Amino acid sequence: MRDLINEAEKHVEQGNWERARQTVETLEHRIRKRFWMLQLLGDEEEYETLERDLARLRLAVRERSRMETLMMLAEIGSVLDNIYSL
Repeated sequence: MRDLINEAEKHVEQGNWERARQTVETLEHRIRKRFWMLQLLGDEEEYETLERDLARLRLAVRERSRMETLMMLAEIGSVLDNIYSL
């Protein structure tokens, strides 16, 4: 999933919001597909934070908020890293 986060960051930096939106949708789909595994590996706070962050990320991309989008991508990457590092 880190590859999709990096790709989305690249699109945001380039101002390509349509590609960023598509990449974020793919990232969200992949996370939701594996959500049951994230629930087993992480604690409740981590995967609930992930849900909130995904919602905030969708909104930030829709509003084309560069800083908010990059912050949410970094936060989601950090949460995923924490869950998978166990």
